[in-house]
Amino acid sequence: MTDSPHQQSGTYTTCLMDRRGEKVQQRDGSGKNGRNPWLAGNFTPIEKELISAPCTYTGTIPDEFAGGLYIRNGGNPVANDDLNRDAHWFDGDGMLSGVLFRRSQSTKIQPEFTNRFVLTDVYLSAKESPRLVKPILPSIATLVNPRESLISVLSSICRTFALVIRSHLPGSQQSIKKIGVANTAIYFHDGRALATCESGPPMRIRLPDLATAGWYNGRTAEGEGNHTIEKGPVFGGSGPLGWFREWVTAHPKVDPNTKELILYHNTFIPPFVNYSIVPSSHTAAMSDEPGQPTRMLNRPVPGIASAKLMHDFGVSRAYTVIMDLPLSLDPVNLVKTRHVVDYNPKDPSRFGVFPRYRPHDIQWFETNPCCIFHTANTWQTADANTVHMLCCRLTSAALIYAAGNIAAPKYDVPAELQEEDQCRLYYY
Repeated sequence: MTDSPHQQSGTYTTCLMDRRGEKVQQRDGSGKNGRNPWLAGNFTPIEKELISAPCTYTGTIPDEFAGGLYIRNGGNPVANDDLNRDAHWFDGDGMLSGVLFRRSQSTKIQPEFTNRFVLTDVYLSAKESPRLVKPILPSIATLVNPRESLISVLSSICRTFALVIRSHLPGSQQSIKKIGVANTAIYFHDGRALATCESGPPMRIRLPDLATAGWYNGRTAEGEGNHTIEKGPVFGGSGPLGWFREWVTAHPKVDPNTKELILYHNTFIPPFVNYSIVPSSHTAAMSDEPGQPTRMLNRPVPGIASAKLMHDFGVSRAYTVIMDLPLSLDPVNLVKTRHVVDYNPKDPSRFGVFPRYRPHDIQWFETNPCCIFHTANTWQTADANTVHMLCCRLTSAALIYAAGNIAAPKYDVPAELQEEDQCRLYYY
């Protein structure tokens, strides 16, 4: 970003520069004029992959770093010829970037950089289609933009359905069985590195080269020797709607003491949220409570009336906190002449608290409307009677729109619920 003086008024205007130092035209609220700034400058998608490229550095790398691997995940659209399309920070194919601190024979620590796409069905299908000028999945910016017509939104969704169906026809080399793009986070559990997003199950990643291994179903991952022979419940369960229910939160939690993987599945169909706990194969049974299962998959969480955009949750040593906030992600909204992603500041924020292994015992607490995309910590008092949570609280949905280069709509907020538009670390 570059600030330059406006000669006539003496005020300052802000412009976006691309990597060649050329000014990128900002788009108006309709999102249709000029190159999208989220596809230019520092946000320009990366096309080249590097494998174990030596890094230059200054100073001394501590010995404790030796053998360590730092990895980040983020969206990076591979079908990117249409630079004027809708784009959002939440869009894009998953790309992992990592730095391995390798000790050489001379005992010197040499950092090596690797970046690789996560080879999801959507990514592989896009690579197979050279005439594809924009991503297969609709942009969140399209789904949230109040200036987009109902026809435009439906057209974008129908295009995705058509491309998925076409991928299963004769002549296609890559069928799209799962629409997850694994572009949000990466975590480690039970010997597996797993990349996640909200539209599919986790994808196992090999370390340290960041190669894609295969989808993880809550028991095994594709490519593992026992993947086709191990029986038992998996994420999503069985039946034609199982592929909906296998979608997981992008931010599962791993308990450092019990080594359990704790997560929820957020879908468009009732009961809207299901809940799973996956134990580590290297520890004993997960619960000290008699009669509790050693693995819990797809348990319904009661009390949620519609599909919501849920990105994170809270987990303490004994309790889980689900957030039912007034930000919906629901195709049914189209029937109500609302957008698929829609914020309603007249609805309360609801927090559901339940003992870790008993989602059916959930208790709901209501407070002022807000958006929360990330929690920082969740803990309980010594007597386990009070649960505390620290999170990043937004007083509106402005971020959802700003992340798509869209002006946020004006909401009719009741006087008693009006707050300054801000994001702050908040304690509940």
